[in-house]
Amino acid sequence: MFGNILRQLRKEKGVTQAELAAVLNLDASSISKYEKADVSPSADVLLKIAQYFDVPTDYLLGLPDKKNSPAPDRASEEELQKLRELVKELSPQQKEELYRYGKYLASQRREE
Repeated sequence: MFGNILRQLRKEKGVTQAELAAVLNLDASSISKYEKADVSPSADVLLKIAQYFDVPTDYLLGLPDKKNSPAPDRASEEELQKLRELVKELSPQQKEELYRYGKYLASQRREE
């Protein structure tokens, strides 16, 4: 479970195993071993991975996060690219308006 989640997050972020290992101060082979489930990371490494990807450790372990809200829905890279293209076409004023509306929508979701 952890290995698949790590691989998915790493690919979504567009980093290689070697790049992630360097960021986390690990051997280059460590990420490969985690993704293949040959070994499990220590608690310290698990926490660093969660911080790097900005997800709860429970999410990395495939567990529901009962104390906090669940990990946010993740936009696919395709969805993010569509949004980037759209934003490029907006004026600075329109970008600010879009940002304010996005904040409004996010606040409505938290109230549900």
